[in-house]
Amino acid sequence: MGMKIIALLLLLLPPFAAQAGLYKYTDDNGETIYSDKAPFDGADEVKLPAIQVTPAVKYTPKKKAETEDDNADSNKTVTRYKRFKITRPVGGAAMRNNAGQVDVKLALQPKLDVKAGHRIDFLLDGRVIKAASKLSSLTIKNMERGEHRLQARIKDKQGKILKSTATIKFTLHRFSKLHRNGS
Repeated sequence: MGMKIIALLLLLLPPFAAQAGLYKYTDDNGETIYSDKAPFDGADEVKLPAIQVTPAVKYTPKKKAETEDDNADSNKTVTRYKRFKITRPVGGAAMRNNAGQVDVKLALQPKLDVKAGHRIDFLLDGRVIKAASKLSSLTIKNMERGEHRLQARIKDKQGKILKSTATIKFTLHRFSKLHRNGS
């Protein structure tokens, strides 16, 4: 019996809610007040325009026309490089080479995907010194003495950077003719 009363009340409530009006009046301070109850006899009922309802548009995505190139690209997987690190020179190292030669070695896992067009750029002090290399090592010759920053980046064939090593700093010491007695 209790459920029937609740159901009856729920059925009767919407018409009363629809009967609620909107009233507008100005209080003693000159402020305009809106309410669903008429607080004073001087309140004016506000007539609202009918609610405009726009039916939802049913969206059906268009099917993409497939080409042979699309199928070839969709079958390829992008190589995810788990490890890409400069192993030589060691970060923070101070080394001496009077010819200014520095050997750079990279640890890369998995191997560089050259079939997918991946290449390595080597950067010294923020400038590319060797671009689009297929090798994970490089010998830099006649480098100026002093502190340097070294980084490497793997790029795809469109030039997008896929992965970068951390930038390492190292110092190269070289003999100078300005030093007397070779010291």
